[in-house]
Amino acid sequence: MQLNGFLNNISSKFVTLPGEELILVKRKHWYTFVLPSVTAGILALFSISGLLVLSTILPGYIGILISSMLFTIVIAATFIGNFIIDWYLNLYIITSKKIIEVSYRPLSSRHINEILLDQVKCTEIDTSVDGIINELLDIGDVIITFDRPTHQEEFVLESMSDPKETEVNLENALCPMPVAQPNENVSISEVRTWFAKLKEKPGKWRFMEELRPVGN
Repeated sequence: MQLNGFLNNISSKFVTLPGEELILVKRKHWYTFVLPSVTAGILALFSISGLLVLSTILPGYIGILISSMLFTIVIAATFIGNFIIDWYLNLYIITSKKIIEVSYRPLSSRHINEILLDQVKCTEIDTSVDGIINELLDIGDVIITFDRPTHQEEFVLESMSDPKETEVNLENALCPMPVAQPNENVSISEVRTWFAKLKEKPGKWRFMEELRPVGN
């Protein structure tokens, strides 16, 4: 029920175009907030340990040292909470007509980066996995390159879990490969072929313009 409510909320806010359908909602991998949270916790523990040692050396300053410990705990908890909130409220939303990145920080900022798919002329999708930890946890970036009439830009889905699966889902959902009917008098099907595999660059896909039947 909670998941359905969450998806309905996303749909009501971001699925706004006629005939548009929600395809994918995904956050970054949980590791992206666990590592900095653990680092903040370890630094806080070292600081508190140092203050405890000082309390035995300087018993006359015990009140100041206790206040410093409490302040350290509050700062560490604030940082850890901020890491978790940033992760939870940063979403990648894929619809049949848009790709959206939502970055929201309560009481601070809100940023929405949106790509309209009907404006795309050429697209490449790449998967990048760097480092041993990312290999073990299956974390990587899915990089979508858009060639526009005036410039080229990239939309990066950062630190995705199962990046290859995400890439395949995007290909299947947004760019289905057409199949010609056996009785059609065409050399190549009369449909818009979004992606064709590049032999010289494994893992890359490129948008191809609409192809027409022979004789038309």
